Amino acid sequence: DTVDIAIRAERVNLRRRSAGDGGSNLMEAIVVEEFAYGSTHTLKLLPKDVGPALEVELAARPYEVLGVATQKSWTVELPATDLHVMAGASTGQ
Repeated sequence: DTVDIAIRAERVNLRRRSAGDGGSNLMEAIVVEEFAYGSTHTLKLLPKDVGPALEVELAARPYEVLGVATQKSWTVELPATDLHVMAGASTGQ
């Protein structure tokens, strides 16, 4: 069966280490768009390899501390406890 997986934008984590350093649900991604909303930033990321486009919501302070404005390549963590698995949409085939 087909499934869809969802995660809230604020539950996606940015990591300084590479995905090859171990851990689960890690992928390398590039920031392609970002929007500042005062106390938060919304980042649009595309995977370096295969995978879904992601949206990440990050508070302003971690955005500054991590140096997101100058670093566009990140390891993204999708915590298993924050993933929601749902029955996939029917494609009519």
